[in-house]
Amino acid sequence: MREIYRVKYKRGDVELDIESSDRDYIDKKLAEMRVSSPETPGKNGDSKRRSHRKTSAPTSGQLRANDGQVADAVLAQIIASVNDADNYDHIARYVLDRADRTARILMCYYFAHQHQTDPAMTTTDVERITSQLGVKIAQPNVAKVIRQGAGKYLTADRVRRRGQAVRYKINRRGIAAFEEIVAGGKATE
Repeated sequence: MREIYRVKYKRGDVELDIESSDRDYIDKKLAEMRVSSPETPGKNGDSKRRSHRKTSAPTSGQLRANDGQVADAVLAQIIASVNDADNYDHIARYVLDRADRTARILMCYYFAHQHQTDPAMTTTDVERITSQLGVKIAQPNVAKVIRQGAGKYLTADRVRRRGQAVRYKINRRGIAAFEEIVAGGKATE
């Protein structure tokens, strides 16, 4: 029988439990968490770990998961920045509480642009963010909205081809459109 490895990571009032029989997976997830916080988890007894294996320092390549998506720690920071935004009431009223998928997609890319690493995100990353915010837009629908008009607010890293992940960043037109939506107006065409 394989041994089960567990990591309990606590940062502020958020607690994360990682459990797996694969020690490398645990080390990878712990490294991702360390990327988002400068302190080491074992310093104050916040993290209890069954294994005593040392982990290497995280590299910039760990900001992106193995499958090309943005790392969980970065997505968690983007979600936290949405929830902690000064104008969250306006965001909730004009973006989250309405059925406009374009506004929700622009919100994800807008807050990713505000993040210190400014990650280029795939449609799957947008699905993961919207899911955590309680207004999930499925990945195929995100791609469809981008194809049918929201693409003018985003800059792609490559030409769209079936079966290849395209990473997008918001452009200045998208930033202006999102700020207009949050102010209570409608995105300019």
